[in-house]
Amino acid sequence: MNTPTKKIKTPLAGAEIEIKDWITGGDAEYIDEALMAGVAVKPDLANKTAKLSDFDTKAINNEAHREIEKFIVSVDGVKDGVVKLVMNLPEDDYDFIKTEIANRRKKKEVVEAGQQT
Repeated sequence: MNTPTKKIKTPLAGAEIEIKDWITGGDAEYIDEALMAGVAVKPDLANKTAKLSDFDTKAINNEAHREIEKFIVSVDGVKDGVVKLVMNLPEDDYDFIKTEIANRRKKKEVVEAGQQT
């Protein structure tokens, strides 16, 4: 299945970014897995609950890198090493790309099969 893509320009460097309109469920799980791996939950048997005991902040970066890997097809026509290419853009452009990815990851309400709002 070919995912539709769109070409956008970053605001500062003017880099041409080819970005997927959507990703598969498997890709979404792969991305989310990075964040979940950074969370440690410790059972509290006395209170029959679980507590968040630790959080690896590197997991946030790993999640961002996986999002770039799965959404970004190319940077200025270059398809190899897109994570590094995006990471080398100015911070404003990086934030712009992260926002574009976040907008695509937002859940859309399904009204009827095949129709979205």
